[in-house]
Amino acid sequence: MVLEETGVWPRFEYKDASMDEQGDPQLTLPRFFVMNYPPDKAALSKLSADGTYAERFEAYVQGIELCNGFSELLDPVEQRRRFEQEQAERNAQGKRIFLIDEILLEALGKIQKPVCGNALGVDRLVMLKYGIGDINDIQLFPSRERFG
Repeated sequence: MVLEETGVWPRFEYKDASMDEQGDPQLTLPRFFVMNYPPDKAALSKLSADGTYAERFEAYVQGIELCNGFSELLDPVEQRRRFEQEQAERNAQGKRIFLIDEILLEALGKIQKPVCGNALGVDRLVMLKYGIGDINDIQLFPSRERFG
């Protein structure tokens, strides 16, 4: 078993989690959730009813981001607006601009019920189980940058 500890995990609002420049929380607790991200930190997430935050969370264990979950944005018009905004920001920064996924936008308009998801990294569980501190040490398919 990887996470043998049971009980309540503390929850922190994004704005209260002492996030660093890379967007990682600077908390020293053994495990916790960070939730309610700013809208600009959750491009595919549904916004709260009042629009002040995105319905997104991340779980952290021993300083490792274990998973990332959110309520899916299902409004194709809003999603297109966000994609276009992202393209404009990337263009202004001189970064590569990605094409808008028209198939995704079409599919979003057909979904009838709320959808949410949680991406739990098996690689992160392995890191925790074996005390590995660098994800590059366990990646099955390492990035090109690591090996040139």
